[in-house]
Amino acid sequence: MLSQKNHLLFKVPLSLLFLMTVAEIIRPASGQTYILPNNQNIRYWGRVDMRKQRRVRFDWPGIGIEACFEGTSCALELEGSSEFYNVFIDGVFTRRFKADSLLRRYKLASGLADTIHHLMVTKRYETSKRITECAGLYIDDHKHLQPLPPPPRYRIEYIGSSTLIGYGNEASMIRCDSVAELTNCYLSYGPVAARLLDAEYLMCAITSRGLVRNYRSPFISSFRPFPAYYHRTLWTDPESPVWDHKGREPDVIVVSLGTNDFSTHPHPTRELFLNRYYAFVREVYAVSPDAHLVCLASSREPFRSYVKDFVRREIGEGNRNISFFTYDRVPDWEHGCNWHPNVKAHQRIAEKLAAFIRPILEKKTGMRHP
Repeated sequence: MLSQKNHLLFKVPLSLLFLMTVAEIIRPASGQTYILPNNQNIRYWGRVDMRKQRRVRFDWPGIGIEACFEGTSCALELEGSSEFYNVFIDGVFTRRFKADSLLRRYKLASGLADTIHHLMVTKRYETSKRITECAGLYIDDHKHLQPLPPPPRYRIEYIGSSTLIGYGNEASMIRCDSVAELTNCYLSYGPVAARLLDAEYLMCAITSRGLVRNYRSPFISSFRPFPAYYHRTLWTDPESPVWDHKGREPDVIVVSLGTNDFSTHPHPTRELFLNRYYAFVREVYAVSPDAHLVCLASSREPFRSYVKDFVRREIGEGNRNISFFTYDRVPDWEHGCNWHPNVKAHQRIAEKLAAFIRPILEKKTGMRHP
């Protein structure tokens, strides 16, 4: 788990980040040890599909690949889809790289001290074209992976759309030429809050999807809003296996759906929105009955009032595993691409959210946070 102090390492000029965008692509070479992607000493954060031999497949944003390796170098073999990734070595952000649609090995680190190093690779944005396949790691010859430290004490699942992903949060302007390059899910409020709480996070979010109505839909109710994808292991695959919600149940589930429903007209009616919200909450409780739901709303109205009323009604009917959380309007100078919050705004929201969730986790687990 990366410490909070290392998050500040992202505060470097975007121009410098762009210089580190493309990872070195290395050709197959002898003198390296190949590690299968389903090795027991590789930990994946988020929903991944391990049914395919010698491949681990994923497409949700925020996916993490974690390992501890011996030696001086490390490479990752991916078949991607023009997606960007962050690389951390020993808790320090070292580079960003873009994985194309061919199967390639990307050099993550070289010239390190010959000792044990911690690796974390995180997916910055969502998949838009095809499913990514991880084909394994390459480390120095005669070297091995070492057991990972225990996973974080808590687990939080996040459900939402573009803001939750961190859409355009590294941008300094409202208009952006490439949202994918300027989106960093690692620095969105969900993952930041999780790290503040020593929690593993699982990100289930899709840009432009709403609870009833997707962004700019000409109809009050869209054909495939977010709930149609919630149970998929791979959200872009209609034949995706159902995700095993019982694998490691979350302690807290943050539901941040509804902004897109009211971002453009026509808006869903109050009755329709609350009925769909109720149905989705019941669906979530059905697979995670012991989780505490945090129903999150932005400052957008009537979305915020509707969610607040829903939670108040639930509590009034005896539901003690639900809470309402909201954050204030993001000021104009803290916006990134297309009026989404920038990194600074996400950090502020994350600190407030972490303070809100901490007592919930402590009460549920009986463990005091240091």
